[in-house]
Amino acid sequence: MAAGTNALEGNKTITLIGADGEAVRIGQVEFMPEGEAVRIQVKLDGKDFSDEFLSMRPFRCLSRPSQMWCHLAYPYPLQDRVTLDDLRDLVYRLMFLWRPYDKVGVDAWNGLYFKLKPTADGRLIGDLHEADYKVLASHPKLV
Repeated sequence: MAAGTNALEGNKTITLIGADGEAVRIGQVEFMPEGEAVRIQVKLDGKDFSDEFLSMRPFRCLSRPSQMWCHLAYPYPLQDRVTLDDLRDLVYRLMFLWRPYDKVGVDAWNGLYFKLKPTADGRLIGDLHEADYKVLASHPKLV
């Protein structure tokens, strides 16, 4: 079977798996065929999310033992379409900022994203990477 042949079909659960093996379900993504690509709809509705108001903005955050992860809504329009070779819109829908508990706000310097790739068994997996999201800190409609 080719890598990821059914990775972009149906409803999939989005789960974060920590280095210690702890799995936290954070939401789901629905894949809907559309021409040569697949339309996506992401819902971050895991029970571990809390609504926070940080740095003068609302965030949905996950409290973890050493830091809080806050979802960063991508501020630019997306087509919400992916292919096995281009998962960019899904990556953009799954961006986070981390913040230590001793800080009041979030710092866009502390960005997190997942480099996604399909597996032979039809899943998408992603390695965690850090990024500077200062360019995304101010919504373009507000600047």
